[in-house]
Amino acid sequence: MNILVLNGSPKGNRSVTYQTIKFMEVQNKEHVFDVCNVGVTIKI
Repeated sequence: MNILVLNGSPKGNRSVTYQTIKFMEVQNKEHVFDVCNVGVTIKI
């Protein structure tokens, strides 16, 4: 299964969400994860 994850954290690859996705990739090798860090483009 292909899984698209939209990460809304401004921390990008350092966020807890991203680390959770990486953990899920290891646990679910039969799935393909594609991560889009949309939060890094948000300016506050």
